[in-house]
Amino acid sequence: ASKILFVSKYVASQFSFKKPTSITVYNALPETFVEQTKAINIENTSAPFTVLMLCSLKAYKGVYEYIKIAKALPKIKFLLVLNTTQTEVDKFKSEVSPSENCILYSAQKDTIQFYKQAHLVMNLSRPDQWIETFGMTVLEAMYCGRPVIVPPVGGVVELVDDGVEGYRIDSRNLDEVIRKIENITTNYAIYKRLSLAAYKKANSFSQAIFQQQLMKVFGS
Repeated sequence: ASKILFVSKYVASQFSFKKPTSITVYNALPETFVEQTKAINIENTSAPFTVLMLCSLKAYKGVYEYIKIAKALPKIKFLLVLNTTQTEVDKFKSEVSPSENCILYSAQKDTIQFYKQAHLVMNLSRPDQWIETFGMTVLEAMYCGRPVIVPPVGGVVELVDDGVEGYRIDSRNLDEVIRKIENITTNYAIYKRLSLAAYKKANSFSQAIFQQQLMKVFGS
């Protein structure tokens, strides 16, 4: 190979190829999804305050931490969309006994309805077990104008500046995650600032920019 494309600078940093030219080309969302977000890409003013996480049903994705956070914040609504069957979701529910404010769903084809309900979206992947190479659900959330809480390592940090579009927090630090959620829920000015910044940053990962980057690679 004369050129190698990477999905993030983080992934590129994990290799030390001498000959090929390494180029980072960030992911972009389908135009069909982006079009749907236009109806909801402003700060959510509905009640109750709702937190969302979409992920695989894996311990390293922070699902157990999410359940604990929901139990610690009973006045906040939590939605957990798991990329698995209803049977597996039911099995997980019987294991963790989620609180009443935490609703679990099996895999969904239409996720926009969940982003519409959400005020805040989280990715709680454990840095000691799993490092995100990019973070598509995070980008989806930001396109919807939703602030995000993400891990402090990996490609996902290239999407989120701490305290700007959301927060970078190690999911093993549950107390800090809970404090940030409480701060966002009780301070609308902070929430609005994070929401606007998230949407603005998401637009720098557009389909048009993605195409331009690829044209430069192949056009040269």
